[in-house]
Amino acid sequence: MLNSLINLHDFVALYEKITKQKSFDVIVKLFGNKKRRVKSAWSHVSKNSFHWWDIPQVNERCNLLITGSKEVEHFTYISQKYLNHKNNLKGISLGCGSGNREIKWVQACETLNLVGYDISKERINQAKENAVKNNLDKRLKFELADVYSCDFGVNKYDLIIFEGSLHHFHSLHMLVERVKIGLKQNGILIVNEYVGPLRFQWTDRQMEIINGLLMILPNEYKKKFFNNKIKHRVYRPGRLTMYLSDPSEAVESNLIEECLSKNFKIVEKKIYGGTILQNLFKDIAHNFINEEQKTKDLIQLIFTIEDEMMQRGDISSDFIFFVCKQQNNEEV
Repeated sequence: MLNSLINLHDFVALYEKITKQKSFDVIVKLFGNKKRRVKSAWSHVSKNSFHWWDIPQVNERCNLLITGSKEVEHFTYISQKYLNHKNNLKGISLGCGSGNREIKWVQACETLNLVGYDISKERINQAKENAVKNNLDKRLKFELADVYSCDFGVNKYDLIIFEGSLHHFHSLHMLVERVKIGLKQNGILIVNEYVGPLRFQWTDRQMEIINGLLMILPNEYKKKFFNNKIKHRVYRPGRLTMYLSDPSEAVESNLIEECLSKNFKIVEKKIYGGTILQNLFKDIAHNFINEEQKTKDLIQLIFTIEDEMMQRGDISSDFIFFVCKQQNNEEV
C-alpha cells in the first residue's frame, strides 16, 4: 500500500526535476494550492523532443491506426468525412495548450471558426502568437479560461474537441453532460485521449514489457534528453507524488469511455496503443529521430511487440480516438 502511495523512485525523480528546473517552480508544484499546482505543471511552452509523439514513425503509426493512412492526419480525415460539406462551422477546443493542434484543425477545415480555452496564461499567449504567425487569427481565437467555469450554451457548437486534455478533468460525468448540451444536434465531439490507468498506476504486465525492452536496447538509445544518463528502468509513480506534482494528471482517465458511451453515440473508436511506447520512449525519444536503418528496425520491433501484446490481451490500449454524435442523430 505504501509503495503505491510513494516510492524511492519518486525521490530520484524529484531530484532530477530540481536539477533541470528552477527550484521555486518545483516547490510551487509540490506545495501550492491545487489550482496553482495545475497551472504550474502546464506553464511551460518550450518544445523538446523527448516524448513518444516526437518520433516521426510513431506519428505515422498513429495516423495509420486512426485514419487508415500513414500520410493522413486525423484533422484532415475528420474534416473531409464530417465537416467540409458544411458552412460557417463553430467549434471549441477545451484544454488547448499552445494551440498547435487547433492550428491544424483550422487548416484542415476552411469553414471552421474555432476558439481554444486553457487555464495556462503562458500557453494561451503562445497560442495567440502561433495563430498570428500562421495567418489564422481571424478564424482561430484563444481565451484564458477555466473549463469548469465556461458556458457551453445550448445547441451551440458544430464541433467540440478534446485533444489529450479530457483525462486532466475531474467530475467527468458532469462535464461531459454539459458538453452534450452545448453540441448541436448534428454536431460531432472529437476525443483523442489517454484512457489508461488512473494516476498512471501502470499494470504489472505493462511494466514488465517496458522494462524488458529497455534491457535489450543498446545504451546509445537510452541516453536521457536532460542529463545524458542511461535510462535503465521505468517505475510506477507514487500516487501521492502524482497528486502533489499535478493534481489533474489522469485524475479520472478510467471513466472517459464510460462517460462518452452514456451521453453520446460513438460512431468511431480507434485504438492506437501507446501502452508501451509512451513510457518506453519518455525522455529518450530524441535518440530515435534519425534515418539509420538500425533505428528504424528497433522502432518497428517495438511496434510489433506492442501490437502483439494488445492482440493477445496482455495489455489494453492506453490511447483511443473517438468520434461521437448525439445519441438520436442517425446522420453519418
